[in-house]
Amino acid sequence: MKKFYLFYGLIISLSMFSCAKEESYSCNKEVDAWVKEHLDEVRSMTRSEWNELDPAVSRACYIAFTPQQKARFWDLKMQQVLALEWTEAERTHIAELRSFIRSNPYIFEPEKLYSDELYDKFDRFMYEWNEKAQSELGWSKQLVGAIAASGYDIVNKTGTARIGGQTDFNPGWGNKIPDCNCNKNHDFCDGNTVCKAGDPCIESYHGCGWVWTQKCDGLCGME
Repeated sequence: MKKFYLFYGLIISLSMFSCAKEESYSCNKEVDAWVKEHLDEVRSMTRSEWNELDPAVSRACYIAFTPQQKARFWDLKMQQVLALEWTEAERTHIAELRSFIRSNPYIFEPEKLYSDELYDKFDRFMYEWNEKAQSELGWSKQLVGAIAASGYDIVNKTGTARIGGQTDFNPGWGNKIPDCNCNKNHDFCDGNTVCKAGDPCIESYHGCGWVWTQKCDGLCGME
């Protein structure tokens, strides 16, 4: 197990170095520059404002959030989820995740999360929470992911997300390699798509997986 954490630490270091010598929020230079230009706005951004961002820049903005901002972000996400119509058992299950996030804000600080004891606690909780959601409550993988592995608001119990699109940023993608947008081990790509490592993308050390605390190392695409 310790080898895993040492390896993960190496991945973090390499990923950060591959983007830039200074702190980066996206390995795409245009996105990174936009976030840095608007960093004061980003770090005072409300969740409602974040929800209106174009997907091209929203994940990078989230990565630029402070740990406290990320914890607040996910607490409000759970509040939004709880506003939908659930059974009492479902509501209790969502509340358990919200309580875990509130009680363990360290999960939004990678240098603390990826210590043996703390990561085991986080990983075990998410594994058991997911197992109960699917086996006892009958939730689909898409719904689980929409609740606990997507920052966007959901609009119904099938897991449909509301994704914004308003920003003054218009990326000229051309043939540039995009940032990775999913985690291969915790794959919550929508519909019939899967997280594929074969498509070229630039990895980041967090922003995907459970409550966006895990690395992004693939792209959602058709099987």
